[in-house]
Amino acid sequence: MNVVQAITRGYNFFVVAFLGIVGGSLVTQVFVEDEWTHRLDELLILAVAVVAIVWYRAGQNRLTLSSAPVILASAALLSKVVGMVLEINDTADVGDDYNYFMLLLLFVIVASVAYIGIRRAKATGTGPYAGINLDDSPTERSLSATARRD
Repeated sequence: MNVVQAITRGYNFFVVAFLGIVGGSLVTQVFVEDEWTHRLDELLILAVAVVAIVWYRAGQNRLTLSSAPVILASAALLSKVVGMVLEINDTADVGDDYNYFMLLLLFVIVASVAYIGIRRAKATGTGPYAGINLDDSPTERSLSATARRD
């Protein structure tokens, strides 16, 4: 694993773990809600969390910089907006949705800024990674030194 893959893996894990935690915390809300239309937003966020975990575990996704984590976080935010619209007449149900909406909104902002920063740093070699060889690809010299040690 090179430096870029390590940074990307950390970012992808951050987004997927946060979505998993939010989805897991909403499992209890599914049983508390009294109508199926009020359960829809919690079930959608839980589905987004499951999709995020499956995406992270599939193949080499965790090592590649992709817009998928930002899209999944935005989908979770959108599902909470849909839930707030569906529950607009029930003030008690909208109250808990508002807190999750604010949490997901801040999360989408942080995840987007981090994604843009990592993408820009990879493209220009600037930012917090200035001076670091981000490609970190082995050269013939380092490969021959490694072969001699074995």
